Amino acid sequence: MKLKPLVVALTFVLLCGASGYAQSDREVHAMAVRAVRTGNNDSAFMYFRSLLETYADSKYTEEALFATAEYYFTKQDYRDAYHSFMKFIDTYPDSKAYLFALSYVFNIAEKLGKDSLLENVKRELVNRKQQVFLFKASKEAKYRSPFLRMHKVIYYIDKIEFYVDDTLLEKISF
Repeated sequence: MKLKPLVVALTFVLLCGASGYAQSDREVHAMAVRAVRTGNNDSAFMYFRSLLETYADSKYTEEALFATAEYYFTKQDYRDAYHSFMKFIDTYPDSKAYLFALSYVFNIAEKLGKDSLLENVKRELVNRKQQVFLFKASKEAKYRSPFLRMHKVIYYIDKIEFYVDDTLLEKISF
């Protein structure tokens, strides 16, 4: 029975070695992207959240924060979605995804009946950029989210429309 202590020692070494291995932010991000591409959004969410918790200063933090907020929104967890989108908005005001985060917050405020928040977000959306429509009836911008959802905003002279995968998310008239 000298084999039993050897097996126990080998198991201990393997377990300690595996738990002691720290993945880089690049590796965690790659696992999240792989999970998204295979349609395993729950696992992707866990990887993105792990990135936020473990690598707060990573170059992938902006993407991970938007991804977790979007995931919460798709799961109808509007409280966590709101907090995550607000953190995104506060942290990344120059992001390509900024307008889309605002549109999600507007949608959440509408769902939750938060009228003052609705007005504040609407004001921010309308005033965010000076729109010039020279020889055009509209102006648009696009953003592909970490969950590979295509976001599009179309600015018209009197309204803004937000689409997610060609489905109208919000229409804001002014």
